Amino acid sequence: MTAILTAGSIPDQDDLDQLMVIHDNWHTRRGPLASKKYIAQLIERMAQLFQCNVPDHQGLEMYFAVLSDYPEALLRQAAKTVATTHKWPRLPFPADFIAVIEDEAARTHHLIQAAALTHSILTKRRKNS
Repeated sequence: MTAILTAGSIPDQDDLDQLMVIHDNWHTRRGPLASKKYIAQLIERMAQLFQCNVPDHQGLEMYFAVLSDYPEALLRQAAKTVATTHKWPRLPFPADFIAVIEDEAARTHHLIQAAALTHSILTKRRKNS
């Protein structure tokens, strides 16, 4: 996918097929879902970073319920982004992590659409030449 953007090459059907596989399997291709243990460690690290308290049992259960739907690798990436962009002296909410993950998914989707459009236009031009 990066090669299409940086090399300046024209995406062919193989490139589009590969991009569609990445898009269709975006969450599952990133590994196993985050465990409660991983989420608890993530929340503890974020609480230390932002110098705030870890939520009580009920609060943690909400983090577990929401964030356990995402792969650990995506949460790890989202945590890095949240750590560098979060501006308030409070623990980031689950929605803060999800917003980062969904934004990346949207960028991937737009990249695929742009590659497909480019391929379509260039294919029509080749046929007309």
